[in-house]
Amino acid sequence: MSGFFNIAEAAAIMAQALSTTPPTESRPADYVIADGVMRPLHTWKRDNRATFARMMLVAGTNVMPADVAGWTDEQVQQADCWAFSTHLSASDHEDIQVPERPSFIPFARRVTFPNRSTGSTLQ
Repeated sequence: MSGFFNIAEAAAIMAQALSTTPPTESRPADYVIADGVMRPLHTWKRDNRATFARMMLVAGTNVMPADVAGWTDEQVQQADCWAFSTHLSASDHEDIQVPERPSFIPFARRVTFPNRSTGSTLQ
């Protein structure tokens, strides 16, 4: 699976994925944050669309809707919690503790760009 080369490509993939998926039903929150740690509630329900959207909020990931669909419920829960926590902690929520990145989440491929002024490449 190839990595995203630019924001426009990533946005197009997300728009396509979200347009072919029914909207998320309205339901109570799936997570609680206590002492800075996000945990799923007993009411948690799998929502591939929401998990994919949260994964798109985190830089450095290379996740496609088919990846999320292939994960177990436990993996979806771990990925969702990680992505949600990572996103919240990157803003003004310094009290959020981010769990370790799950090993099954692929890293985005590094892209090199030519530096026109020097002829070298930027990474």
